[in-house]
Amino acid sequence: MLACLTLLFLGVGLGHLFHLYTEKNRDPEKCTAPVIVFYNNTQANLTLDFMYSLKKRTGVVSISGTYYVDNKMSGVIRRDVSYVWSENKDSTHFISTDINKVTRDETLSDAVIETVFTRFLCLSREKYQLHHS
Repeated sequence: MLACLTLLFLGVGLGHLFHLYTEKNRDPEKCTAPVIVFYNNTQANLTLDFMYSLKKRTGVVSISGTYYVDNKMSGVIRRDVSYVWSENKDSTHFISTDINKVTRDETLSDAVIETVFTRFLCLSREKYQLHHS
């Protein structure tokens, strides 16, 4: 009888550990997206690295890339944007909490960067709303 109970608890425990392991692999709480933005005669080739906590509803998006004017490299974009979010039934609301410009790398002015990004990625306390269904 004791052996059966031990095997039962061992099976439940191993099953739970396997579930936690597979759950973490399905939702690693990070995502990378290559993005190319065209605007008039400019182009920005970017990589967006999202790192976030579903439990805390906080995150950081690390943005890096190059900016071209008339197909000639004009500068570098490199910044980290911290944010929080809340969810409603059909939308998610993001608020930027801090902008950390990597000044040794980033060579473009905020005015130029604002032509590429939403204000959410340029200024603290800016809101961005994403609708979904």
